[in-house]
Amino acid sequence: GLDFVGPGGSLGVHALGGRGSSVGELDVATTATALAAAEEEARGRRPPQKCSLPTTLRFLQAMAKVQAGPYTALRSLMSRVLEQLQELRPHQCFFLLQAMSRLRIKHQKSQLLLQRMSLAWRTLPHKKLIKAANAVAKLDLGSHLWAKPLKLALVRTLPQLSGKHFANVKAITVMELLDDAESITAYLVRAEELKAYVAYSRHLRMVELHTHLVHPELWASLDERIRLFLEQVRTAAEQSSAGEALAEQHRRGRRRRSPPSSRRREAGVAEEGEGVGESDGGGGSGDESDSDDDVSDDELSTPAFDRSRFTSALHEDISRILGGPDLGVEHSNKLAAGPLTVDMCHVPTMTVVEAAPAWQFYVRSPVVTALARRRQELLRAMGFKIVRVPYHRWEALGSDEAKAEFLRVKLPKELLPSMALR
Repeated sequence: GLDFVGPGGSLGVHALGGRGSSVGELDVATTATALAAAEEEARGRRPPQKCSLPTTLRFLQAMAKVQAGPYTALRSLMSRVLEQLQELRPHQCFFLLQAMSRLRIKHQKSQLLLQRMSLAWRTLPHKKLIKAANAVAKLDLGSHLWAKPLKLALVRTLPQLSGKHFANVKAITVMELLDDAESITAYLVRAEELKAYVAYSRHLRMVELHTHLVHPELWASLDERIRLFLEQVRTAAEQSSAGEALAEQHRRGRRRRSPPSSRRREAGVAEEGEGVGESDGGGGSGDESDSDDDVSDDELSTPAFDRSRFTSALHEDISRILGGPDLGVEHSNKLAAGPLTVDMCHVPTMTVVEAAPAWQFYVRSPVVTALARRRQELLRAMGFKIVRVPYHRWEALGSDEAKAEFLRVKLPKELLPSMALR
């Protein structure tokens, strides 16, 4: 079994299931003697608890479902499991990849799971294959050699996918795993065949943008029927966005005219019902049975901010400093750029200032997620100059003067004349 004891005592995995299992037991820690257990009890510490592999994976899945910490302990737990990689069965590797993706934990041994699964991808049901592909893409493992068998299995499965399963293929999965002209064409052809099931078109629009900017030769060679279909999807999405913007303006005007008590009640309802959809660089929520996206505790624990104008509390604070007396840079917030929404944009110089909150990074790592990396690549391909402000750098700046100086150094020279006039 696995022994789980850290500085704060037992991780408590044993509480989720104490029944032994003859399948997949991990022999990681040495057997604790009765004397050692008694000594631990005398010191006021709980003795090591043994846990089977299935129970460990169930615990990781439960924590991943709500995307809750303690992340350091969970990362340590995953390391212990991966030490015995040869004991993992294919379906257990699948669940471990799911947990790592949802928790945004990119382990240095993650690619070994791909090697372990290399002969098993084609045996997975379509639903699990799509979930696994989404997880691998979000963990930024698509460029690894051992991701090739998954890519081949995904391409071969595309023509057989039902509308429901096809709709669960994320844009990041197409960009990371279906990364050649033939595979992208197969995806777009299947999308046109299943167009009745494309209710949420953002992933398809992201793939269209990726194809147009990154694979211009492929875009030029697409069949006219496919291009017309993509144009129809794009037009419908833009009309829907315009309608939502008008509805939001109506709600804001109604709130301004309503008495304070009514505004408080409405704000409370909106806060309780606010969902975190899959944004440009983070996770989202969806149908509980089919979606592999959940709401992160990083997103739920952030301070309050005006969601109609900003994407995060970090964005709101950066915008305040950027337009404040020290810099005085006029900019637009939440500006639409195709299917993307940029945080802050100085339109005359095509400069985008992007807030990078915690959920754009892998946990306990300075490395940005695959979603955030691809977002930056697309924005640069559109001609924007990107200025990224990571949350950990911004939080370390104590005063508004220090924050203004930080931005002054990072902003491009084209903005310096406008700042010098202040």
